[in-house]
Amino acid sequence: MRNLESFFTPKSVAVVGASRDLNKLGSQILKNLIRSGFQGKIYPINPKASKIENLKSFPSVLAVPKAIDLAVIVVPAKIVPFVLEEIGQKGIKSVIVITAGFGEIGKQGEKAQEDLKKILEKYKLRIVGPNCLGTIDTRTPLNTSFASNFPLKSNLAVVSQSGAMCAAILDWALKNNVGFSKFISLGNKIDVDEVDLFPIFLEDKNTKVVLGYFEGINRGLEFIKEAQKLTFKKPLIAIKAGASKAGAKAASSHTGALATDNEALDAAFRKAGIIRVSSIEELFDFSEAFSSLSFPKDEYTAVLANAGGPAVLTTDALSFSFLKLAQFSKKTKDLLRKNLPEEASVLNPVDIVGDAPAERYKKALEIILKDKSVSSLIVLLTPQTSTEIEKTALAISKAGKIFKKPIVCSFIGGEEVEKGVKILEQNGIPNFEFPERAVKALSELVFYKNFKRSFQKIKNPKTLRDKKIEKVISKARKENRKILNDLETKKIIETLKIKTAGSKLVQTENEAVRIAKKFGFPVVLKILSSEILHKTEFGLVRIGLKNQENVREAFREILKNSKKHKLKFKGIVVYKSAKEGTEVIIGAKKDPVFGPVLMFGLGGIYVELLKDIVFGIAPISKKEADQMIKDIKGYRLLVGFRGQKPVNLKKVKDAILKISTLMLAFPEIKELDINPLKADSENVVALDTKIVLE
Repeated sequence: MRNLESFFTPKSVAVVGASRDLNKLGSQILKNLIRSGFQGKIYPINPKASKIENLKSFPSVLAVPKAIDLAVIVVPAKIVPFVLEEIGQKGIKSVIVITAGFGEIGKQGEKAQEDLKKILEKYKLRIVGPNCLGTIDTRTPLNTSFASNFPLKSNLAVVSQSGAMCAAILDWALKNNVGFSKFISLGNKIDVDEVDLFPIFLEDKNTKVVLGYFEGINRGLEFIKEAQKLTFKKPLIAIKAGASKAGAKAASSHTGALATDNEALDAAFRKAGIIRVSSIEELFDFSEAFSSLSFPKDEYTAVLANAGGPAVLTTDALSFSFLKLAQFSKKTKDLLRKNLPEEASVLNPVDIVGDAPAERYKKALEIILKDKSVSSLIVLLTPQTSTEIEKTALAISKAGKIFKKPIVCSFIGGEEVEKGVKILEQNGIPNFEFPERAVKALSELVFYKNFKRSFQKIKNPKTLRDKKIEKVISKARKENRKILNDLETKKIIETLKIKTAGSKLVQTENEAVRIAKKFGFPVVLKILSSEILHKTEFGLVRIGLKNQENVREAFREILKNSKKHKLKFKGIVVYKSAKEGTEVIIGAKKDPVFGPVLMFGLGGIYVELLKDIVFGIAPISKKEADQMIKDIKGYRLLVGFRGQKPVNLKKVKDAILKISTLMLAFPEIKELDINPLKADSENVVALDTKIVLE
């Protein structure tokens, strides 16, 4: 159910709470609506005024004789439910509630907000807000906000949960001559949210790039699916505020402790193709690059500068980006040598030295951009005595039009470079105050292009609930247990057709010795218990037992510690040791917003120390599982490092996919760890598994 057109292209708007008092929001919103140039009917609603801003005022929306497409409410919070009822009776379907004093103020406000939701459902209304700034459409034109200025027209759409952030963005944009297509402040999101708006942006021919500021995401998987549809066609650049490690406090497993809200969010944004930024500066740097440049053919770029220092800094920044320095052809280097001073550097980066006039820049630009290995160009300029700033800016602008390769600039300085910067901007060449920002912005174009190349629609795999697994979980639930014991987790993992270590439950010391001899030393002993998850910390696990005496000693010690911690003794499990292979971890955690978050990385005792781990959101595709494996720093260990045999990556990938499917089929599972999963050239073996239920 969308029906959101009236928020952007209404034929009539009622401002409920319109006022003659210039200090009130009701006056400011009405004035903004009129000043925007809105061509439709405007109805001020105020029972105490007959005329406001030379427009006839009505005591209520019910008194307006004609149909109304959009109502903007700006009255005290306690009156909002009464006004909303009248709006519903009038048959108005689109409503913006500017008024604050609801869910954001605590329990009393939350109750009032729930009352609004009941009215919303009763009349099937679509509501933006409450506690929002309003909406703007520069093409309609329409301004239902109380922002102090109307923005310029451009191809950027903005959706923000924070009204204050909206106001700040608008103010910054006007100062920097940045324009917008649409601007939406969502506020408390009791109805319309970003998921509803993504299809609107996708269909809007006036929107090329979408900027977002999100504080809370409610519909996790829908958010990813709708964002992915959008990002396949148009870039979505977003700030997500409030991401923290607070969620890790209640975690039981390694995955629960490591997969914080922030990691889950990163994985979700990556899956959706969203470019996540950490500051408003980055938000606009990236939006400027995306809205004005074409995409480079590949990651190979060139750097042209009139100073060595900035060129070196740019090269350093490139090493932390998705970009790489292009290798010039012999012809390019020969031409550069022929046309540049002897002291100039003709390798990439190209330093045409400090006395470079515009003509030298022009010649170097032509030679570099003709080289087929160069897909983009970063031009640096520092103002020196011979520098012709404006002529150089014109030469760069002309080269950009001729060669059709993306160019970004960094004219470093203040007032002296101002006119040159203006020439660049007028010709669609983004300029960044510092080289590092230029590199980041250009790098994101490459990231986005790579995402589109590897784009895969989310396909939910078949998630049949296996009866054996269901039986194990049902038994634990009936016994009111959250932790599954080793035999139960072993049964689940084996049902998934993932190999587990040979094991046998024993009740006596002699039995433990007999099984150990049968398995062959060394062996591992572990208490069978669903009362304690991390058994090693309580002296309930002994590893590397090399002989009978070690086994007897370990059995007695574990038995003693189990009594000390008052555990019900159900036996001790003897495990066969896996002698070869690399230890990895596969984990999963049920995130309250995005559902199952999968984790993969180097395992064993180093998992929390090294934290060489990556995350993905279920369902995980084969391509995503491949990428997760390749993304860890220890990937070289898996493919064979210094003569070691490579591990069976196909079986590692298969295990990741099976855990993804398990988590989707059984939402009762809260956390899961296979740590370590021992991987060698032939098999993968789950040596230790922990499963925690909701």
